[in-house]
Amino acid sequence: MTITEWPRTAAAPDPVSPAPTAVSETPAVVSATPEPVSETPEFVSETQKRNPDETAPAPPRQPLTGTQKLAVGGIVAFALILAGIGLYLSFAHVASFAHKELRFGSLEKGQLFAVGVDVGIMVMIAVDLLMAWLKRPITRVRYPVWLLTSATVVLNAASATPKDKQWALLDYVAAFAHGVVPILFIMIVEVGRDAIDRIVRPDREGRDAIPLIRWVLAPIATPRIYRRMRLWGVASYPEMVRREQDLLAYEQWLKRKYEGDLGEATDDERLPMKMAPYGYTVREALAMPDQQEAEAEKREEEAERRRLEATTRQELAEKRAEAERLEADGQLESVRARVEGEKGMARAHSKAQISAAERAAELNEAALETAVQAEARTRVAEAEREEAEAREATADADLRT
Repeated sequence: MTITEWPRTAAAPDPVSPAPTAVSETPAVVSATPEPVSETPEFVSETQKRNPDETAPAPPRQPLTGTQKLAVGGIVAFALILAGIGLYLSFAHVASFAHKELRFGSLEKGQLFAVGVDVGIMVMIAVDLLMAWLKRPITRVRYPVWLLTSATVVLNAASATPKDKQWALLDYVAAFAHGVVPILFIMIVEVGRDAIDRIVRPDREGRDAIPLIRWVLAPIATPRIYRRMRLWGVASYPEMVRREQDLLAYEQWLKRKYEGDLGEATDDERLPMKMAPYGYTVREALAMPDQQEAEAEKREEEAERRRLEATTRQELAEKRAEAERLEADGQLESVRARVEGEKGMARAHSKAQISAAERAAELNEAALETAVQAEARTRVAEAEREEAEAREATADADLRT
């Protein structure tokens, strides 16, 4: 696809987000805009900032003058008077209706029912206003207040039902009149709550209201704009208008490029129309393909890095196991050498002992043989001596003879 010139927008870009300028060409995917957005989840959040300078300090709170304080006091006083009137009328109508039509049994029980409803409304309204004053508003408290107020309006209107069940124009007016005061009171409470919130939180980001004339002149397109602003947190109405103008200009430019047949456009070129209901601008939608490809590359790089780390850890574990095995083998060889040495020493010692024993036996045998020979020689000598003595005796005998 080739985009040579960006269509001009119908309105000048505001400081919230600059209008796109140009898009370079790629074979099949629309390339990133000159200022790509860093992350997709931040697309909507960036458009919510109505003040381009995020670090700008909040405007100082101006103290109320004496006249303003007097006006506030008068408004509060009249609101309390209106609340008293509403409670009185509501109490009387609801108690009577509960006793006669709702079958509460007695007038006292109907009055207790009316008091419970009115007191419940006042307590929740007081809690809502107090939490708003303390800068900790509880939004969900308002829903039961609206529900109970609606119930009060219905009961008040039902108390004006004609007995014969035949409704005339005056009966409808009477039913409407019975519900006017509760509706007026809850409207004053909502205005007071918003005023308190603005006083205690002057730096809060408000939400622009869509002009009433737009609802009248564009009754079909305006709900779509309102829905997008509410769903995707676009607080600035001019910003939303600029988005719609950018989208319309881009769509017209795309039709001019393909001679009115948007079916020939690629999926990437039709992204702004597809993603507009989800809060994306034209720039953000066109940047999505490159954004997602970059994120996919990051994920692949991360997966490859984890795979390499796993391989490295496995190799280190194998090397460590090999080293431990070699160390164990060395220790085993050392033990074997020591045992062999001890065995050799034991064998040498036993051989020496055996040799010594054999030598001792030989010596003993030699000594025994020597003793035998000596004894034999002694015996021979003794025999020779005895023979000599016998010869001497014979000789003496012969001599004497």
